[in-house]
Amino acid sequence: MLTGIWNASVWPALGLVLTTIAAQASEQKLVSPGGGLAIVVSDVHGLAFRVEAQGKTVLTNSPLGLEFEGGVKLGPRAVINRTVRAGHDGQWENRFGGNRLVRDRWREMHLALEEPGAPRRTFGLIVRAYDDGLAFRYELPESTGLGRFVLTKELTEFRFAADYRCWAGGESPATEARYGESRISAIPSGNVGQPFRSILPLLVETPAGYFAASESDLLDWAGMSITGTGTTAVRVTLDPRADGQGLVVSSAPRVSPWRVLMYGRTAAALAGSDLIATLATPSRLQDTSWVKAGACAWDPWWTGTNPYDHDPSHTAVLARGTTAADKEYIDLAAEMGWPYQLMDWFWYKNMTLYSKSLQSTPNPELADFTQSTSASWFNTPNRKMSACLSGRTRSTLKRSASKKLSHISPTRASPV
Repeated sequence: MLTGIWNASVWPALGLVLTTIAAQASEQKLVSPGGGLAIVVSDVHGLAFRVEAQGKTVLTNSPLGLEFEGGVKLGPRAVINRTVRAGHDGQWENRFGGNRLVRDRWREMHLALEEPGAPRRTFGLIVRAYDDGLAFRYELPESTGLGRFVLTKELTEFRFAADYRCWAGGESPATEARYGESRISAIPSGNVGQPFRSILPLLVETPAGYFAASESDLLDWAGMSITGTGTTAVRVTLDPRADGQGLVVSSAPRVSPWRVLMYGRTAAALAGSDLIATLATPSRLQDTSWVKAGACAWDPWWTGTNPYDHDPSHTAVLARGTTAADKEYIDLAAEMGWPYQLMDWFWYKNMTLYSKSLQSTPNPELADFTQSTSASWFNTPNRKMSACLSGRTRSTLKRSASKKLSHISPTRASPV
């Protein structure tokens, strides 16, 4: 974090230089290391940003800002006071992704902002440019005067330069939905008090390539969705708290998650991006040696049908595994040499009452069957409560049928 650089009493010469520059400028531009992407942040008519790719404008002036309980707004009248620039070129190891060594090369500008009025409030915007995308996040230092705050609205929008072809996800509390092809203007807006919440990412095809609007480093903050406006602009909509206390309850100093625009000249380049993981806070797990990546078979849920389940309502998304079906999938994984068998939802008690299902255990018959086929059981209490059964090939893994099953409850190794 570069906020210390803003203090002119620490570095008076630098502080004076930055203040002079900021006083004469209402726009600050940041270009990616390779020069293909650029983001411009402006304080003309309120805080906003625009994006250029390969010399083409793909997003026009798009609002930035936050609203809080008590009528406090940061962004609509904000001015840029100072800008500190930095850069980095390194790499990190991703043991569970498609690329083992991931380059981490970026340029950054850290904007010190002020919202006029009484009381005077200052805040920050951290902007980064990578060759495969752009990202920004709001910074709420103690000088905002917010103290303990309740966030009630995010003002961020993505105003595309034309009504581009896009693929927007439907609404889904599990972040599982179809991404139908449409135009940006066709993304629903919803109703008053009930905005449409398109799950991330929003994929947009522009003349300069593909962009995917998403987020990263979501830590103790409301999740982000996309809401249409009937125009070429979309809005960021945050999920409300279950207790009705706005969107986020926290205290300054804080930073928001990153708002991300992934980029690829082609769809294939975009699909191979590591930007979301790169922006995320590194894993706090010191030892990840127990995490063993590998292919898996999937129980009948993914096919939408189970010939062993004769309930006619158990089809499509309501399909589920049964003991007989899951045994066949475990055998399939073993025969194919796949290390895992995934058992999806409905295997645990009550399915959605997590306080109870965390105390339940998978089908003992399947556990015994898995053990007899040289398998290990992995209990993963995540949002979907998926259970993974190892089905390593019998010819390569011979374990005693009486060997005790190992119960492991892994945590996400890399937050995204």
